[in-house]
Amino acid sequence: MVPLWGAVLVFKDITERKRVEDTLDLKATELARPNAELEQFGFVASHDVQERLRKIQVFGDWLKTKCDGAIAAEARDYLERMQGAAARMRRRVAIPWRGSSNAAPGPWRSI
Repeated sequence: MVPLWGAVLVFKDITERKRVEDTLDLKATELARPNAELEQFGFVASHDVQERLRKIQVFGDWLKTKCDGAIAAEARDYLERMQGAAARMRRRVAIPWRGSSNAAPGPWRSI
């Protein structure tokens, strides 16, 4: 029996694949700036809303303290509801920026 020796070469044209990858890279680069601007806007808007909600809570505390015996139970209930709603909203608004204190969050990460 005679041993067979040989080789098989296979070539595949990946030109189209490379073109698509380059296009995707370009689009990702083009979207990076608007995404960063939107992220910064979201951070500023969230901070601004949280500050207003904090003021609602502070003024509610002030009213309860100042008018302790002078307000009816129903009015006190409304104040507590108002403060509870403001606290819940503050937590919801803060969720996207959790972990950041005074600086805008870093870039989004894929999960």
